[in-house]
Amino acid sequence: AATGPAAPPGPAAPAGLAASPGLAAPAEGLCEVLLLDTLGELVDFYAAADVAFVGGSLVSVGGHNLLEPAALGLPVLSGPQQFNSPDVARVLVEAGALSIVHDAAALAGAVESLLSDPAARAAQGGRARAAVEAHRGARSRLVALVDQLAMGDRSGAAAGAAGADR
Repeated sequence: AATGPAAPPGPAAPAGLAASPGLAAPAEGLCEVLLLDTLGELVDFYAAADVAFVGGSLVSVGGHNLLEPAALGLPVLSGPQQFNSPDVARVLVEAGALSIVHDAAALAGAVESLLSDPAARAAQGGRARAAVEAHRGARSRLVALVDQLAMGDRSGAAAGAAGADR
């Protein structure tokens, strides 16, 4: 059976975890869990959210896609395990768009803080969107640079190299 992003596991494992012994159930009506098990549906839920926690980052999975919620202007929270996209995480942290939390308690505190402060939430979300916008088109710039180099035109290569780093 295939594994990885192309073939995510079905809901049995996470759903089973929710029913694990020792996991305290919230009081009636205090918590809703939406279990998404189809590729491509998460962005629609991000669009309806106020804050995004990007999973796979509190454990050694390496983190999931930080760009989707950032592009939507959401304040982004993540764990420290970002080895799948360390450059994206670095850019977002440096922009003040990504907050790194190290455990469930820190995550809960960060979510509570952002939800109780609309101005801070909007500011961090704005920085997230701006960071993504500042890097749009990098692939096109890089392809143009490679084309110039392949044709032997090194005169524009230096200027193109500076733009490809954005």
